Amino acid sequence: MFHLILAILGISLVIFVHELGHFLAARLCGVRVETFSIGMGPRVFSWKRGDTRYQIAALPLGGYVKMAGDELMDPENEGEAREPRGDELAAQSVGARFLIFSGGVIMNVIFGLVVFPIVFLVGVPFTAPVIGSTSLGSPAWQAGLQPGTEVLAVNGKEVFAFDHIPTAIALSPQGPVTLTVRAPGAEASKEVTLTPENQADLGVRMIGINPALDEDLHLAVSAGSPASEAGVLDGDMLRGVKGALPGVDLVTTLRYAITSSESVEIQVETEGQPDSLRWVTLAALPTDANRRSTIGVAQMMRRVGAVRSGFGASELGLRVDDILLDLNGKPIVANLDLRRFLLEAAGQPSVLNIERAGRRTSLDLGSFTQAGALTFLEGLAIGGDSSSPAVAVAEGEPAWRAGLRTGDRIVRIDGVAVNSWEDIPPAVHAKADLDPPQALELSIMHQEAPGDALETRTISVVPEPSNVGGDLGLAFNFRQIVYKADGPVSALSAGVTSTWRFLEDSWIFLKRVISQDISGKNAGGIITIGMVSTHWAGEGLSKLFFFLCILSMNLAFLNVLPIPLLDGGHLFFLAVEKLKGSPVSPKIQVMSQAIGMVVLLSLMLYVTYNDVMRWFFP
Repeated sequence: MFHLILAILGISLVIFVHELGHFLAARLCGVRVETFSIGMGPRVFSWKRGDTRYQIAALPLGGYVKMAGDELMDPENEGEAREPRGDELAAQSVGARFLIFSGGVIMNVIFGLVVFPIVFLVGVPFTAPVIGSTSLGSPAWQAGLQPGTEVLAVNGKEVFAFDHIPTAIALSPQGPVTLTVRAPGAEASKEVTLTPENQADLGVRMIGINPALDEDLHLAVSAGSPASEAGVLDGDMLRGVKGALPGVDLVTTLRYAITSSESVEIQVETEGQPDSLRWVTLAALPTDANRRSTIGVAQMMRRVGAVRSGFGASELGLRVDDILLDLNGKPIVANLDLRRFLLEAAGQPSVLNIERAGRRTSLDLGSFTQAGALTFLEGLAIGGDSSSPAVAVAEGEPAWRAGLRTGDRIVRIDGVAVNSWEDIPPAVHAKADLDPPQALELSIMHQEAPGDALETRTISVVPEPSNVGGDLGLAFNFRQIVYKADGPVSALSAGVTSTWRFLEDSWIFLKRVISQDISGKNAGGIITIGMVSTHWAGEGLSKLFFFLCILSMNLAFLNVLPIPLLDGGHLFFLAVEKLKGSPVSPKIQVMSQAIGMVVLLSLMLYVTYNDVMRWFFP
C-alpha cells in the first residue's frame, strides 16, 4: 500500500508538472487563470489565491488549467459574441497562444532534463545487461551467446540495463542487428551479428535471451509458503537440487523437478552462517493452473528444433525435425532424458534411434566422455513433438491408472479423430472443465515393446486435479547493477541522452505500429502505468523517479501529436492560423474535434483492453 501511494503521488507529480507548464506560460503572457486542477471530476478540496482557484479533484487521472475567456475559443460556443478582454486567452497573439498550449510539453521535457541527471548522480538500480540463458534454437543460441555474456550496445547504442536490449531490438529496422558483447571472463569486447525472429504472439522481433539471476541465487521466500514452513529463510542461497545433472543449472533443474514430481528436495545455505548448509523437502501447494482437472498426459519432448554446427550433433548426422526415439534402447520422452542417458553411457558406445521423414534410422554416436556428451548436447535444441498423437503419461495420474502408457498414441477422443498433439488438450479440457468432470473415451494404439505389433484398445478416463507441480513459495532475483554517473557533468550528459533517447524511441515505436512492424498490443495504458510505477517504487525512490522521467517524456510526446483535443491539435491549428492569417473555420474545428474525440476514446479503450489482457489474463 505504501508503494501504491508513492506511485499515485509520483504520477500526480508528473501531471502537476504538465499543468504547471500551461499555468506559468499563461501567467507569463498575462492571461488570467481561473482554475488550476490536479485530477478530474468532483472537487475534493480547494483554496483560492488571487484570481485562481487551486483544487484537488477525485480522479487522479489527469488535470487541467481553465483560463479566462477560453469559452470564446470554443467553436461550438453559441453564446453572444463579444470582444475578448486583454487578460483573456482569445485576446492573445498566435505566438502567445502557441507558448501557452505548448507549456505542458515544455515542462515535461524540462522535468526529464532536470530529474534524469539527479537520479543518475544518486545512482539507479537496474537489472544487469547480462545474459542468463538463451532460448534453445533462438537467434542468440544459434550465435553461441553464452550465459554470463555482457551486452554493451545494440547497433552501436549503449545499453546499461537489460530492459534496453529487447527494446532496442524491437525498434531496430528489419534485418540483422549487431550486438557489442563481452564474453564471460574476457576483457575485450566483440561484435556479434544476428537476425531476430518475429514473435507473432507479441508482435515484436526477439533474439531469445533471458536476464541473469543473482550470482549467489538468493531466494525470495513467501510467508506461509511450503518453503517457509520447511525452514527456508528469505535470503537463503540455493546450493543444490536432488537429481541435478552435470551441465544443467540449478534453476532449470528446480523448475523441471517442480513440474515432474509432487515434492522437491533442495539444499540451501544461510548467508554468513558456515554451518547452515542443509537439505529440505518441499511439497508444492496446488495453484489455479494445476487445480484444473487433467488426465495426466503431456507432449513428447523429443523433436529436434535446431542444430548448431561445431558441437558434434550436426557432424554426427542429426537434422532439424528428427524425432529422437531412444538411446541404447531407453525411450526418450522428457526434456532431460537424452542428457541423462548420454551421461550414464559415458565411455561406452551409444546408438541413437531416430525417426526421419516417417522412417526409422539409427545413428552411431560412438562413445563420449562426460565433457564430450555435454558439448554434444550444447549443439541441440530439443522441443515438443506436436506433430504426433503419441503422449508422455505421468505415473499415478488418471490416464496411467486407466492403462495408457508413455509412447501410446491417442487416435480418437469420444469418437473424434486425433491427428496430432494439438488436438488433445482442447478435447480434454472440454470434459475436464465441466462440473463435475466427465469421462473421456480414448481409442489408443499401444505397443508393448519396440518391434511388437500395435494393439488398438479403448479406455475410459475421468479427469482429476493434478498432484504434480504447484507453488513452493520461492522466487529468484535478477542480477542488479547501480548505474551511477561519475559527476555532475556526466550525470547531465546521461540525462540529456536519456531524454532524447526516450523521445526518439517513442517516435520510432509509433512509426513501427503504424507500419505494422510492431503490434499495437505492446502499448499500455493507465493500468500498466500503475503496475510498473508501484513495482518500481518498491525498488527505491531513484528508480521511481527514473520511471517518472520516462512517463514525463511519454506524456510530452503524446501531447505534441497533432490530434484535436490534445495540445498538439491546438498547436497545429495555430500553425495553420499563422500561415493563412485567420483562424481555422469553426465548422472544421468542430468536425476535427469530434474525430479527435473518437480517436482518443478508441485509443483509451484499446490500451485498457491491452492492460487487462496483459495483467489479468496473461
